[in-house]
Amino acid sequence: MIIDIGCGNGLVLRKLHNAGHKKLMGFDPFTDMIEFNQRAIKECGERIHFMPLDVGSERFYNFVQPMVETNNMDIMFLLCRPCHNGRLVDGAFKVAKELGVELLYIGLEENIDLDLGDIIPYTTLDHKGSSEDDEIVLKLG
Repeated sequence: MIIDIGCGNGLVLRKLHNAGHKKLMGFDPFTDMIEFNQRAIKECGERIHFMPLDVGSERFYNFVQPMVETNNMDIMFLLCRPCHNGRLVDGAFKVAKELGVELLYIGLEENIDLDLGDIIPYTTLDHKGSSEDDEIVLKLG
C-alpha cells in the first residue's frame, strides 16, 4: 500500500496509478481537497482512496491500523520541505514507525522518482537528517 500524507490535489497518486501501482490512498486535512479528488477519480474511474484525516490524530491511526495488520504498507509520502516543517516531519516519522511503513519519503513533489524501486538506494538517513535537507528518504523496514 502507498499512502500520500497531505495529498493535496492527488497528482502524485494519479501518477503512481498511471505508472501501474495499486492500493493507493491519500490523506489530507482539507475537506475541499478530498472532495475534489473524490470527484476527479469518480469521473476517470481510477481506484484511489482519499480520506479527510489529520496524520497526527488518533482517528487517522485507528483508521489505518487494521489495514496495516492485513496488508504490507510499503511507502508513505509527506510532501513538504523538511527543513521548514519539523513538527510535521516528526509526526509523520512517528506514525510511519508505529504503522510499520517500510519507507517514508519526505520531500517536494517534483523530486519524486515514480520508479519506487529507485528511491530506496538514494539515501538512508537517521531521523535527524540535516536542517538544510530538501528531501529525506527513511528506510524503516
